[in-house]
Amino acid sequence: MRVLMYQKILFILFPLSLNAINIGSIDITSNQGKQDQSSSEASTIDVIDRSKAQTYSVATLNDVATLVPNLNISGIGNRSNKTLTVRGVSNYITYASSVAMYVDGIPLPFSYGYGLLDMNSMHSIEFSKGANGALFGKGAQSGVMKFYTQPPTKETKAKLSFERGSYNYQALYAYLSGATPYQYLNYSLSFNKESSDGYSTNTMTGNNFDSQEMYALHAKLHFSPSDDFDLALNYSKIKSDDGGSPFSINTKSNIRLIDNEPMDEYSVLQSDRLGLIINYTKGNYSLKSSTSYVKQVMDGGDYIAVLEGLSVFTDTTIEEFTQDLQLKRSFENSDLTLGLFYSNKMKFDYKQNQILWNLYPMVLVSKNSLQDPDDVLALSTEYNYYLDDTFILTAGLRYQESRRNFERTMNNFGADATYATASNVWKNFLPLLSLSYIAQDQSLFYLTYSKGVRTGGYNYRSADTLTPYKEEIVTSYELGYKNNFANTLTLNSVLFYNAIKDMRVITFSDTLVNSLFNADKAYSYGAELDMRYQQEDILLYGSLGVTQAKYNTLIVDEVDYSEQYVLDTPQATASLGLRYTLSESLYLNASLSYMGKRYYNIENTAVEEGYSVSNLALEYKYKNWEFELYGKNIFDNEYVDFLIHTPSNNYYHFGAPRVVGFRVSKNF
Repeated sequence: MRVLMYQKILFILFPLSLNAINIGSIDITSNQGKQDQSSSEASTIDVIDRSKAQTYSVATLNDVATLVPNLNISGIGNRSNKTLTVRGVSNYITYASSVAMYVDGIPLPFSYGYGLLDMNSMHSIEFSKGANGALFGKGAQSGVMKFYTQPPTKETKAKLSFERGSYNYQALYAYLSGATPYQYLNYSLSFNKESSDGYSTNTMTGNNFDSQEMYALHAKLHFSPSDDFDLALNYSKIKSDDGGSPFSINTKSNIRLIDNEPMDEYSVLQSDRLGLIINYTKGNYSLKSSTSYVKQVMDGGDYIAVLEGLSVFTDTTIEEFTQDLQLKRSFENSDLTLGLFYSNKMKFDYKQNQILWNLYPMVLVSKNSLQDPDDVLALSTEYNYYLDDTFILTAGLRYQESRRNFERTMNNFGADATYATASNVWKNFLPLLSLSYIAQDQSLFYLTYSKGVRTGGYNYRSADTLTPYKEEIVTSYELGYKNNFANTLTLNSVLFYNAIKDMRVITFSDTLVNSLFNADKAYSYGAELDMRYQQEDILLYGSLGVTQAKYNTLIVDEVDYSEQYVLDTPQATASLGLRYTLSESLYLNASLSYMGKRYYNIENTAVEEGYSVSNLALEYKYKNWEFELYGKNIFDNEYVDFLIHTPSNNYYHFGAPRVVGFRVSKNF
């Protein structure tokens, strides 16, 4: 009977389900000059430069959420899993993000790599919200995040930085850039090493529970012999070695002590990214080619304190090739872009071993594997029409075919192995329509309609057959206003509404087996305000976002959950950042961020109230030296930033405690 019960425990939460495996398309737009404003300006884009990131003490991907209204970035506590929620659309407890991610123009094929962003090497971040399906294809339902590392320069530049903080945090960063002996060829190299003991202790082993270590290498070549031609070759290699995910079960006391796991956990991620981007212009024609190859490897081990002990070990390898071509023709009052995109996920091999210890010294073992390669072919077009320097009309359309093949082998704790295969093709037309109005004071009003899709898939954990689930489609409407008042105050505001079809919903049993459902219909609506103010010695940033997101129609096991709030969606976000010049060389950075109420089950009984985090830093510059003293979460607030709910238990993940430290940098 015990074995039969265990046969029902299919694939356990940790390291979470691979329910939907999406990729994004390559970056296709070079927004330079008026002729590209329609794609970039008639949408909600949050731009984060190094000054803004430093004001808010941005050190991880999760910190980016403090800068972007109606964005929540959280997860189980290590780099292997990131949940991104934008305007009510989320990849909560799945690896198929609804936000497409690019690093130096290279698309990441899977959200495994989202946590491997090297913030010390960051040059800038662009976060474009709303359905971006027409421009970026699947995986861009609710947004696109573009991350850029430091670029090559013609002049020789170098930087060396060392940082030390609480919990034995250490970081060493080195950057070198300049011209090569070959004319028109420039390079840049950067290296970053970070490590931390973590904030939690495993009392059963006496070791640090959530230690982290990361190495990152970036190399770039830029060749530009003329204004008509340039070529960029980018390579990155990043490896992280993290400890476990510190969850407190049903308690908010002693949150930094894990006392129910007799083994130490680990999560090792490695990513290799290679991209070649070519731009060529001849008269009224321009051609852009983007080619990339990405390999991601994950090796993890988790212990789950249910069923008197369960260990889960995973090994995953992903390889993907992408090619994107964009041909643009400019006319007197318009321009037309034609695009061809192809991606081939050559390898997706997932292996999992589960060990039940409760009958020790006799143990039960379950070995499971999944192969999930896919390929995507897309044709796209975008037409921009400019009328009297006042109106811009943009119309875009993308036709996309996504092909996926599944092979799954499952052996559940001594039961006979089962083998299942499935394949499918998803075809989508993803439109974009936008009208912009530029007033005499150069303020911009825009109205945009667009669609985005997260491709369907199969619930491969089912015993004998692969149960399909539907693709998730977001239809987005935006009404926005942007203005720059006398180069002093920059204001961006937007009203939005999302109609969501077949929204994915996750529920959990007490054994942490998760089930995926499609809510027939859901919706979200809200408003956002983002500002930047600069006057003499004061630089001020501010943002405010509100979202209401509910299920129109959701019935699970004949119970109606319609009009319940969508999971992991903050009802409000806000931030305020200040950079104040105390003297010619001394600066004060201060920030306050707020994350609002969130729900974590479809009954809306598991709810976490809002929390705030305050940061403070003092920065001093002397010649080519930079010194910084900082404090993060200076009031040491204890707050839950992520929650997993089962019928009998709540699994709480807590945000970082107060951290103080210093950074010393030298520019050469």
